[in-house]
Amino acid sequence: MLGSRVMRQNPLFGMALVLVSLVCSAACAPLEVALPLDDPNAVMRIVLSSLKAVEQPVTGRGTAVMKIENFFGDLDGKELTMDFAFKDKKSRVDVFESDREHRGSRIRATARSDEVCIQVLHEVYCIDRPDNYDHAVGWDFHPDTFFQVLGEKSLAKWLQYELENPRPSPDTSIELEDNGILRLSIRAHIVVRREYDPKEYDVQVTISFDTQKGYRPVFYERKFTNADGSWHAMQAKLQWAKSDSTWYVSAFEYNELPSNHRHTVGKIESFKPNVEVADGEFTLEGMGIVDGMYVDDKVKGLRYWYKSPSHFAADPEIPLEEADLVQKIRAQQSSLASQTESGDANSVQTNEFYLRDYQTGRLIGPVSLMPGSLLPLLNKKNYIVADPAESELKVRKCLLESHGYESKYFDMPADEVVEGICWMLKCRLGDKAPPFQVEDADTLITMAIRGDTPAYDVLCDIAARAKLRLFVEDGAVVLSRKPLKELAGKL
Repeated sequence: MLGSRVMRQNPLFGMALVLVSLVCSAACAPLEVALPLDDPNAVMRIVLSSLKAVEQPVTGRGTAVMKIENFFGDLDGKELTMDFAFKDKKSRVDVFESDREHRGSRIRATARSDEVCIQVLHEVYCIDRPDNYDHAVGWDFHPDTFFQVLGEKSLAKWLQYELENPRPSPDTSIELEDNGILRLSIRAHIVVRREYDPKEYDVQVTISFDTQKGYRPVFYERKFTNADGSWHAMQAKLQWAKSDSTWYVSAFEYNELPSNHRHTVGKIESFKPNVEVADGEFTLEGMGIVDGMYVDDKVKGLRYWYKSPSHFAADPEIPLEEADLVQKIRAQQSSLASQTESGDANSVQTNEFYLRDYQTGRLIGPVSLMPGSLLPLLNKKNYIVADPAESELKVRKCLLESHGYESKYFDMPADEVVEGICWMLKCRLGDKAPPFQVEDADTLITMAIRGDTPAYDVLCDIAARAKLRLFVEDGAVVLSRKPLKELAGKL
């Protein structure tokens, strides 16, 4: 009765109440009313228009954590930390081993610009065409990657193509879930008329959009079904969150079904949009490459040993964890400087030194460190300052310049794998191939070797897998579990 009395005494309040009720009803109405779900092409035009209106950050920098399962290679099952940055169309990712609490050594890095793609793996630096860059979810964190249909055509171009080449109604379906996720599915029957290998299969692409987040994609799937009923599919799942009022992916997953191959799961630990990112970060000089590293430039058709430009940045404040290594480097430089002043003709340049990974014996360098220059981009806890003998440098140079043949090993004893590499090098080098010896190697090795991978990298990879160290003794290559003191003393 109180409500009725108020309504009668104050008609303006009643009108306002009705208006508020209508507004609330419109806001809470199901989204199906706004979307013409019976017309898939009309819905695709709405989605396309929304995607074209999406504003992406021009630059960005962040860190992600990731794990890959069932991936043939040295990253399988490892926890990884990914530092990423992008600017305009340029993109870069640095990959580090991780144990959730501590970051390990950088194990690879990739940078792409409009001109080249630079791939860093141990000591091999490959420069290739930018179209060979891997845009897969989990390997590239440029915003455009998340708006591509599984790393290929951009989502906007894909929708535009489907609108310009409409398919029969049964082959296209639209579904809107209660949570506002719009699912678009398009099927096609493919016939490949090749005399030597004819094929016929169905392909179905399904993409889901979050209507509450500007139609940003949250699910991709491309499924292939053969005539015999067998099938395989590629999937990507995305989650989005706001960072400084900018939408960016917060978690991701990639999978290949039903094999579960290359299953990748990760999340973004931190992300800052529209920050300062220098163009130099996407160049060979900006990727922390030290002097003496091997470069295979496929764009220019050149192979050479890297030499850094003759300019150096100022040293930052040296963290405590690096102090011991820096002290050893400076001490060695001081000693070499004294030799030079005393007129020792055999002394080397005072700004060059070598580092050694004490876990595998890998020799790094020569590293050029002028006064005031930055330290190399290495985990300082994993390296010791080395003074290699001339005989080791000679064998190392031979192994860096030599390649085997493309081959694969599955659960093979480490000594048999090394024996196979020794045979490959004898085929390549004849009597110039160094002898090999393996001690205390009871590990089974599963790995693939590319034909263009230097033998030194392959041997260091085997050492890491088998928990061995790489020695060079009297001109022979030795893989052994000798203790660190022998490695530091003999080498």
